[in-house]
Amino acid sequence: MFPDIQVGAAWIEALAAQDFEKLQSLLAPDVRFRALIPPGQREDATAADAAARVGGWFGDADPLELVDSKVGRFAGRLHMSYRFDAFEEGRWHAVEQKAYFDVQDGRITAMDLLCSGFRPI
Repeated sequence: MFPDIQVGAAWIEALAAQDFEKLQSLLAPDVRFRALIPPGQREDATAADAAARVGGWFGDADPLELVDSKVGRFAGRLHMSYRFDAFEEGRWHAVEQKAYFDVQDGRITAMDLLCSGFRPI
């Protein structure tokens, strides 16, 4: 596996472990993080803000179970997708995210993410 693809795999692993400090360490300090989520578009320009946003989405899930994931290349960018089952608010939800991202010097410098939202199972 190429080093830049390993960054995507590390992102999924850290998210599955709900290790938001590790997620932050995978992001460049001045990352361009854009996400389209069910209420609308969200943007962050720092690693701390982006990691906090992702933590807000997944931090309350107990448990958070990885169902499927993929990391690869697509037309000059990196791509990852993952699906989790998450137990929140007394019931199970499925959530899927797909992201295109760029890596430089072992850190994500830009990420464009699409989220399904937490869908009741």
